[in-house]
Formats: sequence, C-alpha cells, structure tokens
Amino acid sequence: MASTLRRLFARLGMTEIFIVIAALVFGVLAGGVVVHRLEASPTSSQEQQQQQDEQGQQEQKKPKSHGHAKPAESPEPTDSPESD
Repeated sequence: MASTLRRLFARLGMTEIFIVIAALVFGVLAGGVVVHRLEASPTSSQEQQQQQDEQGQQEQKKPKSHGHAKPAESPEPTDSPESD
C-alpha cells in the first residue's frame, strides 16, 4: 500500500496530488450537503400525508352530524300579482 502511494506521488507530483485531494474533499462535502437536504426536506408524498393528518385532526375536533340532514325550509309563499 505504501509503495503504491509512493509510486503515485512520484508520477503525479506535488501539484496534482493537491488537486486530487481538493477534489475528493469537495466531493465529500457536496455529497454530505445533498444527503442532509434529502433528509431534511419532506417529499411531496410526505407533505400530502401531513396535510391529510392535519385535516383529519381538524375534523375530529368538529362535532359529527351523524349523517342526518336538516330538512330544507321552504320559503314562505309570496303574493303574486296574478292571484288578484
């Protein structure tokens, strides 16, 4: 392992080694940022589920009507000019 690194270092030189190390560091940091954002931001399906849960909680707070509808009140008859 050590001899392989020495050969690689001898072939590339000091500047190229720094470039490779910098690229690896930035790649790791960028990957960490992407993973962090994926874990932190909810997906659209999770947002929909959360909205449905909130709506369900609001509906539970409201009294239930038990499916009975109130009878529709008919408007009072008005005198029409034709009935005179």
